[in-house]
Amino acid sequence: MRRDGEASPGAATDPRGLLDFIIAHPGAAIFHLKDFHERCANLPRFRRRLRDVYESCLDQRKFVVITSPVRFVPEEVERSILFLELRTPDVVELLEFLREETPATSDEILQQVARALLG
Repeated sequence: MRRDGEASPGAATDPRGLLDFIIAHPGAAIFHLKDFHERCANLPRFRRRLRDVYESCLDQRKFVVITSPVRFVPEEVERSILFLELRTPDVVELLEFLREETPATSDEILQQVARALLG
């Protein structure tokens, strides 16, 4: 986990700790989990905790984005997530969305997030 380009204090290094970190994180945030589908596929406890993350983030302005080269949605979390196959937005579209969703965040940070999401 990084914030402003630096490791976030208290960030977890294991998948379960990461999900706990997201639940405990105060305030609005966007969490980008890359290739997290591998953990969900193999370990039922992560699928259960992912459902807990959904419940804790609901109406809290916390968003979890999982990107993956394959489409894998565990059956038990299927109703709690939204699967979107999207074309990659351009920087203008992404910045506009981020500004609307996180108005208190500086433009510099939003641009860093946009670049990170676009790869």
